Amino acid sequence: MPASSAEAAETPPAAPAARAAPAAKPPKVSLSREAIRIAVRRRIYYVLRLALGSFGLSFYLLGLIWLFLLPVPAPLSKKHDVGEDGPLQQLHRLMPRIHESVDTDEKALLVGQVNRYFGFGDQDFDFHSSGLGAQLWRTNITDSEQATLLADEFEKHGLDVSKQRFTFLGEEAVVESYNVHGIMRAPRGDGTEALVLVAPLTLHDGQHNANGIRFLFGLARFLKKFSFWSKDIILLVSPHNTYGVYSWLQAYHGFKPDLRTGLDFEPLDSHAGSIQSAVCLEFPGSHDYTAVGLFPEGINGQLPNADLLATVVLSIRYEGIPLVLHDGPRSQSTVLADRYRDSLAQLWTFVKNQASGLPTAGHALFLQYKIEAVTLRGLEEPGAPYSVGMVQVERAVETMLRSLNNLLEKFHHAYWFYFMPTAEHTIPLSMYIGPIALLAASLALSSLGFWWEGLPGRPQGSIYIDTASGKPYVHLISGESSFTNYIRPLFLPLVTLGLTFGTGAWFMANIDTIVFMASLAPDSAVFVASAVMGFQYAVPYYLMPLIHRLMQGSGASTRFSVAAWRILKLCCCGALGMVLIVLAAINPSLSILVAIPYVPIFLLVRPTAAALPRLLQIALLNIVSPPGVLIGYALITGDAPSVVRALSDAVRDWNVFGSQLVPFVCLLVWPLNMAAQSLVEMEL
Repeated sequence: MPASSAEAAETPPAAPAARAAPAAKPPKVSLSREAIRIAVRRRIYYVLRLALGSFGLSFYLLGLIWLFLLPVPAPLSKKHDVGEDGPLQQLHRLMPRIHESVDTDEKALLVGQVNRYFGFGDQDFDFHSSGLGAQLWRTNITDSEQATLLADEFEKHGLDVSKQRFTFLGEEAVVESYNVHGIMRAPRGDGTEALVLVAPLTLHDGQHNANGIRFLFGLARFLKKFSFWSKDIILLVSPHNTYGVYSWLQAYHGFKPDLRTGLDFEPLDSHAGSIQSAVCLEFPGSHDYTAVGLFPEGINGQLPNADLLATVVLSIRYEGIPLVLHDGPRSQSTVLADRYRDSLAQLWTFVKNQASGLPTAGHALFLQYKIEAVTLRGLEEPGAPYSVGMVQVERAVETMLRSLNNLLEKFHHAYWFYFMPTAEHTIPLSMYIGPIALLAASLALSSLGFWWEGLPGRPQGSIYIDTASGKPYVHLISGESSFTNYIRPLFLPLVTLGLTFGTGAWFMANIDTIVFMASLAPDSAVFVASAVMGFQYAVPYYLMPLIHRLMQGSGASTRFSVAAWRILKLCCCGALGMVLIVLAAINPSLSILVAIPYVPIFLLVRPTAAALPRLLQIALLNIVSPPGVLIGYALITGDAPSVVRALSDAVRDWNVFGSQLVPFVCLLVWPLNMAAQSLVEMEL
């Protein structure tokens, strides 16, 4: 065989085409311990930034769901409330109990464990026909004549009587009126403690408190028969409701009138001991009632101690009187959906009243002096099969007084923080603080995420361990190092916040003038509303951008500088989150009503070049702004005068009684809203 043939035979088959050579690995750089620490920290910041960005809306949705679970009522029984095959009802039975039945923690109260002595023979049947009631509301009777009639009636029952003259600025002129109180001295006490029964002459809606006065004087005549009282009992009749009660309380505690509020009053001629509790009787008309309404909310969202609430509720329950929260219907349904709907409606009314912080009942101002107090109001529901008369109400009040007479100390065993979905149930702090904390935490955590958004993105690659040498290495970032500084501009955000809070302070200083101009005539309200909205629009969308460019430029981002709008956003979110969590300890209802609309808007608002998202953000921020809410309510209801009147009452309650709603809105909520609107117009 030739050599060439042998070589060909011995030559192995050709190898397949070689694979493409792998790409060159990036250069490996051995890291020092400090470099490793910085690289790990950047990785952690990146992961946390992604997590915090999703936590915000997640916490908001979770808190919102939790809020709507609060009205879920407790199961009645398996027979009535849980179906055999109903998954919703079975889930309801497995849920933790949210509502607690009212009960006394202070066992010395001994509610309902005494004999009640008030009977049909103790009624004043002639009160409305020919007695005091027929004279109090005669045509053209003056306040001075009414005070004389009341004082004479108290003296007739052997009480220590005092009249107090007070004046206040009405809508058109100075109003003069008189408080009258009678003190029944305790036969078995030293005069250091007292209880108060209040009956205003007129209610907030202008109705005459005819039966309330009748019940008060019925008790004045009845209580003198017994000698087991260890506390003084003060029976107070006050005209003009809040003005009268406030003047009396100020004088009782030794305060001098502050003429800047427009309220002047005389000192009292007689005093009793330190007031422990108070009950206000509001029973308009001269007819019987179908139920009694319970009003617990006081000024600035304060609530009475739960033991006083339990004492009142149990005393009324023992007399078989139907009891409702506020003036809502008394639910008798056993269907879970119907009970939830009724509970939700009553809880909404409770939250709305507490959030307003305004004195809407006769007892509201007592809570400002650390005096536990509630208001009972007679209700009439057409077609209801109940009839509540004087004997039942008086026996219930007698039970309350006997229980409070047993107490040797101030209320302290129970709590002052609760929600009420019904008149006989409370939601404790441990149940309702969770959703408020979630709503506030969504802003706080998101603000941390906004702060870290200025850091560089995820490094190109990760930290690896070289299998050959066992040394760590990381890919370098082109043009950057582990020690690169990123600037977070604070000047423009702080200037913006300063200007918006200054604008809110200006509105606060001139709120009296603004309300006065709006109440001059129906057309003036439209003019003032237009001027306020125009001013609110001009500040963030014209004045702020001009000031930004004059002071430090547009605030746009650069390679090593974060955009100013991100810092402004984290300041707004952080400030609002802090306000919400602090407010939850003072007025949790107001915290909820502010958080529900503002949290998602503050989380999502940002400058954008697209026209539709920009206009949508501007519209939402203006709708939830304080003037936007008032104007929107007036447009929906078509009752602008009632809105002006409510605003006037809120300003008056701030000036005279110290209600905090107006300064809270003008000095906190409104400035943050304008700052968020300024954010929309900033550069990316």
